[in-house]
Amino acid sequence: MKNLIFPFLLLLTFIFSCRENDIEENLEKKVSSYDLYIAGRENSKACYWKNGTKVNLVSGDDIYLEKIFVENNNVYAYGSALSILDKFTFWKNNIKYDVLQYLGISSGLYFRVFDFYVENNDIYILGLVENPNPITSSVRYQLCYWKNGVKVILNTSATDNFSTNWQEMAVYNNDVYISVKKESTLGYYKNNIYNLITTNGFSSGIAKNSNGVYITVQDNVISNSYYLNFITGQTTNSKLGYKLFIDNNDFYSLSGFNEYLKNGTVIQVNDSQNYNNIKDLHVVNQNKFMIRTKITQGTIFGIEDKVFINGVENQHIIQEMGGIEYKNSFNSLYVVEN
Repeated sequence: MKNLIFPFLLLLTFIFSCRENDIEENLEKKVSSYDLYIAGRENSKACYWKNGTKVNLVSGDDIYLEKIFVENNNVYAYGSALSILDKFTFWKNNIKYDVLQYLGISSGLYFRVFDFYVENNDIYILGLVENPNPITSSVRYQLCYWKNGVKVILNTSATDNFSTNWQEMAVYNNDVYISVKKESTLGYYKNNIYNLITTNGFSSGIAKNSNGVYITVQDNVISNSYYLNFITGQTTNSKLGYKLFIDNNDFYSLSGFNEYLKNGTVIQVNDSQNYNNIKDLHVVNQNKFMIRTKITQGTIFGIEDKVFINGVENQHIIQEMGGIEYKNSFNSLYVVEN
């Protein structure tokens, strides 16, 4: 009997050892199957981290990074100056570009960037610019997008009456979709053709998947909020969120201080150390990547950012004050599946 038990124990040991090795290997594969890029700043300099390794951006002093994209191993980062009005900048593979110079816009003209977007390594910039030679006062301002520096005028107006927070864009099958809020009216452009959504409402996010391009809509005419698919025209009722993000067919958006929405359902974040304020969220194959902020109020007002992957802390930065500005921060995420 002893002679039978010993080989059996060896067999069990081998099986469990293999299972443990398989589990560890699968965990390693799961972690290593994604590259995580974090856009931010440290010591008042624009930078980003790839899987925890920091890359300082050339001449990035005093610039707040807002977006980061990665396509075909090219890294794009976009930001604006903290102390200089109308100073917009982007980098491609750490080569810096001044947006005004890149677009050929004369200094002194009114200019606002609404969105910076990259698709198939084409660079799109959506903004409002003052017409340098208006024929009449009714065409003083131009709502435009630029593709690789080439200008496309969508709309002209006499006043700057576009709400700067609600213009966003996406490219789908080579068609350019842009959500536009002008005063109380919400609509969108497909290429250069305008389509009205509602005479009283606003959008708070745009994203796409294989089924179409979607925006979140608050329609005050019918007192309802929903997702609208630009391609099919289909609407799906949902609570209103912002920073829309789609993972396969699941819809995520931020909805409050310590919560986010998944397919319209509120999900609470209750961190034991009070890192509850979600700054950015990406979900890839149900893996959740978040920047969450902790705010401490007292004799010293403090803010700290942490990055979490599936609820587990990945990276941490303390936002030290420099004058009235925070010198350190995590601002935006981008995830690349290998």
